[in-house]
Amino acid sequence: MTYPSGGDWAEQYLEPLADVLARRVRFGARVTGVSRAGRDRIVDADRETQPFVVHVTHADGREEGLFARAVIDASGTWTTPSPAGGSGLPALGEKAAADRITYRVPDLMDRAVRARYAGRRTAVIGSGASAFTALAHLAKAEDGSGTKAVWILRRGISGSTFGGGTADQLPAPGALGLAAKAAVDEGYADAVTGFRTEAIECDADGRLVLVAEDGRRLNAVDEVIALTGFRPDLSFFCPRSDSDWTSGSRPRSRSHR
Repeated sequence: MTYPSGGDWAEQYLEPLADVLARRVRFGARVTGVSRAGRDRIVDADRETQPFVVHVTHADGREEGLFARAVIDASGTWTTPSPAGGSGLPALGEKAAADRITYRVPDLMDRAVRARYAGRRTAVIGSGASAFTALAHLAKAEDGSGTKAVWILRRGISGSTFGGGTADQLPAPGALGLAAKAAVDEGYADAVTGFRTEAIECDADGRLVLVAEDGRRLNAVDEVIALTGFRPDLSFFCPRSDSDWTSGSRPRSRSHR
């Protein structure tokens, strides 16, 4: 059994499918706007009866307009990670500390990336599979250099925190949860529960201090890995109305080729 990566999926399925579809696929194109024909921010009457108009920008800068009866958004949420802030907004100071915050699991197999975290104290924010992966990888990276992780959870730790373990119907996620649990149990990571980040401050030594909504302050860290989920990018829907979201042809579109 194998577990294909996103790159494997694109190379082995999406690219061959695109070759079959040929002229029906726009490569290197990006959807920049989705609206209803003849309906702007002012004119909204009978909006749901009008076709969609889709604006596309190609890699060479050329723009194209398309009409469609229905639009499907299959672009995912990868480009818009959620912030570290516990209220769904960036924590105060989060943008200023952007050079030391990553919102995806770092590839610690890459030497340059590994060096960024080696011998340092890193805060991992999140409670899902991505956080499990980061904790397990940081634990493996601990080779006597002093690499340490602080696992920040917005809730407490319960019997379901680490997933189903060996009883999980999906073996790979179950193994990830067990690896994260081992990282905590063996002292590679300290768990901090009920911590909702309100601010990220810089101390006198240039390190980052996370401050919770309840006033708690963590010991300084060198890096932050915020794995709090992703959200869809709806910025290209212009304008939207309630009828778009409730009618049978829901206006969701994005080109990811």
